[in-house]
Amino acid sequence: MFSLYIESGYQLNISERHSTIELYGGSDLSYFTQLSHIPTRASNDYYTLLDVINNGQNLHQEYINLLFGIRSVGKAKDITTKTGKKLKRCEVKILDETCKSFPLIFWDHVLSDLAQSWTPQEHVIFAADCRVTFDDYRKAMIATATSKTIFTINPDTPEAYNLYQYVQGLDFSEEDFGDTSANQAVIDLSAITSVYNVEGVKQLQTQMVSNPSSDTSDGICGIIFGYLSTFDIDSEISSVVLTRCKKCWYKVDSRAKTCSNVNCSAGSVDDLFNEAISADLSQSLDILVNITDCTGTLGNVRFSGAPLEKCIGLTIDEFLCLQDQQKTELKWKFLLEKCKIYFKV
Repeated sequence: MFSLYIESGYQLNISERHSTIELYGGSDLSYFTQLSHIPTRASNDYYTLLDVINNGQNLHQEYINLLFGIRSVGKAKDITTKTGKKLKRCEVKILDETCKSFPLIFWDHVLSDLAQSWTPQEHVIFAADCRVTFDDYRKAMIATATSKTIFTINPDTPEAYNLYQYVQGLDFSEEDFGDTSANQAVIDLSAITSVYNVEGVKQLQTQMVSNPSSDTSDGICGIIFGYLSTFDIDSEISSVVLTRCKKCWYKVDSRAKTCSNVNCSAGSVDDLFNEAISADLSQSLDILVNITDCTGTLGNVRFSGAPLEKCIGLTIDEFLCLQDQQKTELKWKFLLEKCKIYFKV
């Protein structure tokens, strides 16, 4: 019998022969969907990734709880074992305040598909009963999702919210993308030495899609010497500022005043835009730019968060205080100017 551990004193037994399960669609559905953001364990009952690393083989084959953010989601790959069994493998790089990169492996079609829906720096996950093992090949600890593992996406807990705030402040462009150690150092951007032109980046993107490998699962960093041919930082606020609901951390359409998460406990978020409770919203700079050189133009490149603030020399709050004319002047400080651009594909 398949039985998951939960703290509730109630248990529901279901038989494949005599039981059926249907999705509930009653008028009070929103009340029950709030429960999907409550972990099945106490909100503080988890190991940090540093705890896992430090305990090492003492935790080998143990089932533990983890709270983590998403750093990157690798491409799911179909694998056939020696016995002919077909599996789907997916590797997700996770992180928390103590470790910038740690591997979480999926060997299941359903769970791999679930992982593909996770967005780096957007989702925080509470994983109950996640198996940790010492990988002899990597000489390091790894985590593996099994049939016992329960994932709570964007849990409604103080610990999860604090982690989300931490992850939002990270600048992955200045970090070592392959290190799984807890003491991972932030490297100087000068360590990135591979130079590409725009056409080379387009070819790289095509190769990574058509022939994915574990070597590129974390992305590839490089440098382009070119200029920003589109830098619409003076567009309307809704096109420049990304707003999220702190109830579930999904994106909020500031014009429609609705949360993009249909299951969000906030429901209609008209009230979120009232100044009195503006603390229920999180905002960050987020725009799409075009990068051009003599070989062509790379369109819809995301430029956001801390790197964008560092570039323009303003925080999100300072930017919001600018007049339209000041934003246009800021735009022309960078538009069509030759620059050295660090990127990640």
